[in-house]
Amino acid sequence: MAPDGAAPTPVMPGQVDLERAAPKATDAPDGEALCAGCDVVISARSEAELSATAKEIAASCPGRRIEYVVCDLSDRAQAEKLASEVQSRMGRCDILVNNAGVSRPGTFHGADLPIKPMDMEKHWDFTVATNLSSAVTLQNALAPGMVERKWGRIVNISSIGGLGSAEGRASYSATKAGLIAITNTAALEL
Repeated sequence: MAPDGAAPTPVMPGQVDLERAAPKATDAPDGEALCAGCDVVISARSEAELSATAKEIAASCPGRRIEYVVCDLSDRAQAEKLASEVQSRMGRCDILVNNAGVSRPGTFHGADLPIKPMDMEKHWDFTVATNLSSAVTLQNALAPGMVERKWGRIVNISSIGGLGSAEGRASYSATKAGLIAITNTAALEL
């Protein structure tokens, strides 16, 4: 049920779902649940993993179109190209699932811990670009079509790390907290 007690809006046949940072085939949810009547585009950095995952999903979703796009979400230009590619191949995107999550541990300089100090480029910039900026990039590219069609869903997958942190996880926790804030703002604005 939806939070207000109303029945959730059903996914309509023929809708297009973009899963960014697709799970590995061995970690993939049940393909039938993933596509739920939608055509699906999945994305991640590894073509081999994407190909295997797409085959598993396709086997569970006969008659559905399952495609993948290799994309490094830490690169804004690639994230923008991903949105464009999905719209070009599929005609639209009705459901966006932002589920990327990378974590490269690093402490603040001066911390007396066994974890290495944070390298701003390798730790902070990469994590922020992958976990947070790419979600905003895809949302900004795909939400206008959803608004125009008067139907769409954006699902941002955060983490308990967005509500707290642990040693060496500043960049991860900051991005997941930011994703929660972006989700709340989008709910108000869209």
